[in-house]
Amino acid sequence: MQANPMLGVLFQQALNAHRAGDLGKACKLYQAVLQMAPRHFDTLHFLGLALADTGQILQGAQFIEKALRLAPASPPALSNLAGLYRQLGRTDEAHQAYEHALSYHPAFPEALNGLGNLFHQTREFTKALGCFDKAIEIQPDFAEAHNNRGNALFSLRRLEEAVAAFGQAISLRPNYAEAYNNLGFALVALRRCEEALNAYEHALELAPNYARAKLNKGLCHLLMGNYAQGWPLYEYRWADQQRKQKRDFAKPLWLGQEALEGKCILLHAEQGLGDSIQFCRYVPMLAKLGARVIAEIPASLHTLFKSLTDSIELREEGDPLPSFDVHCPLASLPLAFATETQSIPKAIPYLAAPPEKILAWKTSRGLHAGRPRIGLVWAGSQTDPHRSLTPDLLLSRIPAPAMAVAVQKELDSDTTLRLRRDYPELVLCGDSLGDFADTAALLKNLDLLITIDTSVAHLAGALGIRAWALLHSGSDWRWAINGQTSLWYPSLRLFRQVQAGDWAGLIENQLGPALDTFVNDFQRQ
Repeated sequence: MQANPMLGVLFQQALNAHRAGDLGKACKLYQAVLQMAPRHFDTLHFLGLALADTGQILQGAQFIEKALRLAPASPPALSNLAGLYRQLGRTDEAHQAYEHALSYHPAFPEALNGLGNLFHQTREFTKALGCFDKAIEIQPDFAEAHNNRGNALFSLRRLEEAVAAFGQAISLRPNYAEAYNNLGFALVALRRCEEALNAYEHALELAPNYARAKLNKGLCHLLMGNYAQGWPLYEYRWADQQRKQKRDFAKPLWLGQEALEGKCILLHAEQGLGDSIQFCRYVPMLAKLGARVIAEIPASLHTLFKSLTDSIELREEGDPLPSFDVHCPLASLPLAFATETQSIPKAIPYLAAPPEKILAWKTSRGLHAGRPRIGLVWAGSQTDPHRSLTPDLLLSRIPAPAMAVAVQKELDSDTTLRLRRDYPELVLCGDSLGDFADTAALLKNLDLLITIDTSVAHLAGALGIRAWALLHSGSDWRWAINGQTSLWYPSLRLFRQVQAGDWAGLIENQLGPALDTFVNDFQRQ
């Protein structure tokens, strides 16, 4: 049977539209080709890619699967399918598809690059780096692999090497906006903030609507204390890292422009629990503007937030909401109040623990004054290995006269048994910590808190309790670039890593001497 002469013409038109970025037209033309030739491998493959580029990732994967049933030994199709599986979170299938692609074509740099991205997604950063290195060895001018190599090095906290890798990607592709953005991120971690701002500017010159670069630029300004420049750009979090959390209410967003007298405003939590604790300080200010304030918050903060003000109405996340006039995310309140470093609300304490819970801790765990009572939190986010250390690093440095109190939650049974065996005087409290009101009450029975978890640091700061926060080298904007004091919490003292990942050095050289002084001063009182 003679081939339809229109088939080749239609396919080329589809390919041209695809390359030009007209995905809607490309998909229609690919579909037209498949009406004539349902088993056309290239059309099935490229239609899958075009659909994925429009956000229809599952449908795109299904078309590439159809193509591979016709020709299973296609490394490009296998590699592209693996990439879509990775986006869908089907990591095992993605790994298998990459391995199949490489079995047919071991020197296929795109598949190695994709496999490296998969390893990075599953936090196997050393394996990811090995894949990118192999891809670059095969194709030294592979700019994307250099960029991804920089991401792996960043995750391994090899920051100077990451900067060099991003620079190499840019030298190979001068219009590489993503690499400029990533370069800026690495420079921020090195606290080379002016250079980072320059990198973000380059990214935005190349891609003016690049939301992540705008957000990162804003975070850099906040880190530097340039709050007037930072807060507006911080709103780009909704277009990037928090886009899935964005709430679509029929009522308008309030960012400080309209008077609130006689109106009802809904505040809603976002990000982590520590962020909610940090920004809830603005609630009494809203009440003073004449607003009726409703706050939708996680259940773990409900009891604690009752102490904010009598005029607040609390709703737990998931509860039905009453009618309201305007709404505002909690972390947008600093923008709404045009907060500068000098005007951060510091009416502290602005949270309080229930008195009956404070007494319960004292009587149940023997936390009476006499010896210095030092609370310890040695692990924070389970998804961030830079925010945790072994309990022994802290416990071995607590001076003998002090009472060590574990404020760490969710200890597994093996760790609990070992701690009881190795540190028989350690007071373990994590098994009785329910919500944040419980933690607040425990903190009120301590003379000092030492924490690597910043949500507990926020809580201590909001309560006005003396606390020492241990910060990794690339810590968040709210802790500023340097210094031992916090702009947001006068009762906090900050201890910063000098070298990335070196918790032992921080404890030996900074924390240990400070602890000795604290205990000696306590005993002299």
